[in-house]
Order: sequence, then structure tokens, then C-alpha cells
Amino acid sequence: MRTNFRSWTKVWDMREFEMVSTDKDRIAGNRAMLSMNQLRENIDSLNRVMESGKQAIADDLLTALKRKPIKPKLTAQDSLNQALALKQKLGNIKAGGKPQNRKEPAKPALPVQVLDKPLDQYTSFDQTFRVEDRPKMMKEAHNRARGGISTVETRSSQIENRRMEYVKTGYELYAKYSFALVCFIFLFIGAPMGAIIRKGGFGYPILVSIIFFVTFIMLIILCRKLAEGYLMTPFWAAMVPCIVLIPIGVFLTRKAMNDSAMFSTDRLDRVVRWIRNRRKNKKTAAVS
Repeated sequence: MRTNFRSWTKVWDMREFEMVSTDKDRIAGNRAMLSMNQLRENIDSLNRVMESGKQAIADDLLTALKRKPIKPKLTAQDSLNQALALKQKLGNIKAGGKPQNRKEPAKPALPVQVLDKPLDQYTSFDQTFRVEDRPKMMKEAHNRARGGISTVETRSSQIENRRMEYVKTGYELYAKYSFALVCFIFLFIGAPMGAIIRKGGFGYPILVSIIFFVTFIMLIILCRKLAEGYLMTPFWAAMVPCIVLIPIGVFLTRKAMNDSAMFSTDRLDRVVRWIRNRRKNKKTAAVS
């Protein structure tokens, strides 16, 4: 399509470029959006929560050990018998008679410990109780142990979640220092590389810069995974990439200050010449 004109006024619809502010509540809890003071406060609060969770595990176990024996549950027939007995008792009182002394059902007796021989002759703790009490004791012990295990697993899961959040928050805090430090490190890497390479254009210098940058990104990802696996502390996970790049910056800076070649091939040339001479000597000896 061709259009001929002397002047053309083009009207653009700018509504597509309108900025829409993001909801603050959606990013308020994001670690990357928090300030350093807020990250420190979160780390302190998470540390306190983990300590209180560990103490809660001990308190729950002690409470379970000090718990009184479980009372047997009343069946529907027992409840009906108690209601009939109470009704009959109230009827006798209204009629002017004396309440009948009805025998109440006997309460379940507690386990009785019988020590009829020295303790060193018993092979297990349950043997110190009566034979008829042992099944009930084992059943109650099993129920208490199962409840204690369930409580500990629940508390441990909560502590593990807080611990993971603690590691990620700590890494985010120290990463802010790491990114500030790596800017100076890249300065001492990029400037010497520019003086050593001494080539115009963008191809070779950009390739070398990308190699160092990708190395730094790989170190960041590796160290973050190690921190999340509890193999490194958040501080060292954030600082190791900088520590690895510091010797490279020092080496390149010294090379640039001494105006020396980055890679010297003199030794390699000598090794190659020695190998060639050795082969020639072997061939000469074989011919003769």
C-alpha cells in the first residue's frame, strides 16, 4: 500500500502505555523487596520461633509423661443404667423413703506393681506388674507413644519450615552485601582485561566479559542450593562467589600493571620442539 501526502499527523493511542501500580500487599512479604533492617528483624523473629518450637517439643513430651491414666469411656448402656439409678433414687426420696444403698459399679483399678523378687532378676519393666494388668499397660503405652510421635513430627515440620525460611532470608540479607562487593571486583577484572586484550570491536571483549559474568551467576546458584541444603551457612553462601573472583581480579591487575602478556606460550613451544626433536632422533636411529 502506498500513500502520498504533503503532511501527515499521526495520533497515537497512549492508553496502552499507562502505568498500573502493583498492589503493595502482593509484594510486601517478598524477601527481595524488604530492606536490610526488615530482613534482620525477620531473622531474629524466625530464630525466636525456632527456639520456642524446640522448647514446645520438650514441654509436650513432659506433659504426656505426666498425664494421668486414661479413664474408660462410658458406653450407652452404662449411661442408661446411671440415669435409671438416679431416677429411682430421686423417686424414693420424694416418696419419703430412704434412698437405697445401691452399689455403684467398681472403678477400674490401677495397675499394681508387685516386687516379689530382686530387681536384677526381672528382664523387663512390665514384669514387675501383675499379669492381668500388662495388656492394658501396653495398650496405653502404645497410645501415648503414638501421640508423642505425632506431636514431635508436627512440631519438627513447623521448625523445618521456619529453618528454611531463616536460611533464605539470611541469604537474601548477605547477598545485598555480596552484590555491592562484586561491583568493585568486576572493576578490577574488566579494566585489566581491556588493557591486556587490546583489541577493538565488541566481539572478543564481550565474549570474555560474558564468561566471567556466567561464572559468577553459576557460583551464585550453586552456593544458594548448598545453603538451602544446609551444607553452607547463608553468610558463606553469599560471599563465596566474591571470594572466588578476588584472586582472578588480583592476578589480572598485576598482569596489567606489569604490561605482561596474559598467556605466555614460550614454555609450550619449548615442549613441542623437544617432542619433535625426540621423534626425529628415533626415526634417524631406526633408519641407521
